[in-house]
Amino acid sequence: MLASPDETVVASTLQLLCTLLEDGHTECQLAILDYFKNSPEELFFMLVKEKLQVSVIVVKEVRSLAQTKEMKFQKEKEIASTSRNTREHKRSTQRGTVGEGDSINGSVNIRGTFLLFFSLVQHKFVSQNLKKKKKKKR
Repeated sequence: MLASPDETVVASTLQLLCTLLEDGHTECQLAILDYFKNSPEELFFMLVKEKLQVSVIVVKEVRSLAQTKEMKFQKEKEIASTSRNTREHKRSTQRGTVGEGDSINGSVNIRGTFLLFFSLVQHKFVSQNLKKKKKKKR
């Protein structure tokens, strides 16, 4: 039965064998042991070995396929994110509005530029006021 090409027959046969050996069924265990001791046939063990080798190969292929699929998904996600950022940037520059933290040409931060401009204006204003106060004191 283990040599059958039908996987359901093989799985059922192994399941039956496991059930017979489970829970200390001594008579079944001794009968199976006797069969393997007195039988010169090693076909059972060769078939089990072959099925295990095939299963190992299948598991490796499934894992490899899943890993490839995950890598492809991550790459597509990255591309979609980049594409969306590019579209948003184009829309904001076409409207002439750039949101906080957005950049123009990827180098100048609008918020940072505004803060720098504001601090320069404030510095100039403070300097002018100090000069006026000094002139008044004289």
